[in-house]
Amino acid sequence: MPSTSVFLFFCLPNDFSPDCPLLAHQIKKRYIVDATLQEELCSEARLVVALNKAGNICLVQKAGGGTINPTTLTDMIQSAKKIGQALIGKLDETLAKEVDLGQTKQGFFV
Repeated sequence: MPSTSVFLFFCLPNDFSPDCPLLAHQIKKRYIVDATLQEELCSEARLVVALNKAGNICLVQKAGGGTINPTTLTDMIQSAKKIGQALIGKLDETLAKEVDLGQTKQGFFV
C-alpha cells in the first residue's frame, strides 16, 4: 500500500531560524530528551523540536512508527522548549566568555 504521508515545506524569516534542535524519544508512556543509544533503540516514536534564541519553536517533526498521544506531545514540546532555552543560554554564556578571553573559535562555532 502506498504511503499517505503529507509533507509541508515553507520558509521562515531569519528571526525564526532554529538555533537549538532537541530530540525527544517516546518509550511506552514516558519520554526522554537527549536519549542514549540504548534508549533510542527502545523508543517507539521520536520528536524533533528546534528553537531560536527568543525561545520560539521553529520546527516540530515526528518520526518513527509509533503514535504520540496529544497530551504527551504537548508535554514533550514544552519540555524540549524549557531544556532548549537553558541550553541556548549556556551556549551564549560560553561563547561570550570565549570572546572576552580573545580565544579563537574552534569546531562548528567558527
